Amino acid sequence: MPYSRDELVSELTSYYKLIVDLYLPAARVKYPPAGGWPQLTNDFLAPLDKNDIVADLIRHLPYVAREKEDIEP
Repeated sequence: MPYSRDELVSELTSYYKLIVDLYLPAARVKYPPAGGWPQLTNDFLAPLDKNDIVADLIRHLPYVAREKEDIEP
């Protein structure tokens, strides 16, 4: 089956919504803007040594913020 970034992001987003329903405060889950996290540039992600497909996926994933994180990504 071919890889679909949008499908994978949708599934992971659904998972985060489930854990919010179960126990996690909704404010802790940060969702990327429509175009992905703008600060996750190629230069920023270069140390991870990932190919372009993986870097593009990372830019579009939600994440769980640290408990006391008060700055937006």
